[in-house]
Amino acid sequence: MRCRGDVAMLLAKALTVDGHLPTGSPASPILSYYAHKGMFDGIADLAARRGLKFTVYVDDMCLSGEGATRATLYEVRGLIAKAKLKSHKCRFFPAGKPRVVTGVAPNCPASCRARSKLASSSSFENQGWVCCD
Repeated sequence: MRCRGDVAMLLAKALTVDGHLPTGSPASPILSYYAHKGMFDGIADLAARRGLKFTVYVDDMCLSGEGATRATLYEVRGLIAKAKLKSHKCRFFPAGKPRVVTGVAPNCPASCRARSKLASSSSFENQGWVCCD
C-alpha cells in the first residue's frame, strides 16, 4: 500500500491477530488483495491479452470469454504458484456447459436456473471459463 514503515507496522498490528489476517474481518479481503497485487495484475494482463473478462470476488476469480481454454487454466495456475499460493480449486469449463461459480450457475437449464436465482444468458453459450476459488 506504499506507506511509511511506521504506518505499515501500525496497520499490521491493528489488522492482524498473531501476525495473520483474521477470517471474517472486513479488512481481510482488501489486505489480501494488496498482499498479492502482483499476482492479480499478472492474471489481469493474461486476461487482457486473450480478450477475456477477469472477475474477482474476495478469493474467487474467473476468466471468461471465447479465448478461455485449458491452456489458460495452466497459465493462471502458474501465476498463482509463482505467488507461492495453492490453486487446487481451479477448473476449466468449456463453452456451452453449465458451470457453478461461487454457488450460482450463470448458464444452465431452467430447472437449475430456478435454484441458482441467476438468469441464463445466451451470451454465456460461446464462452469458456477458468475459475479458481
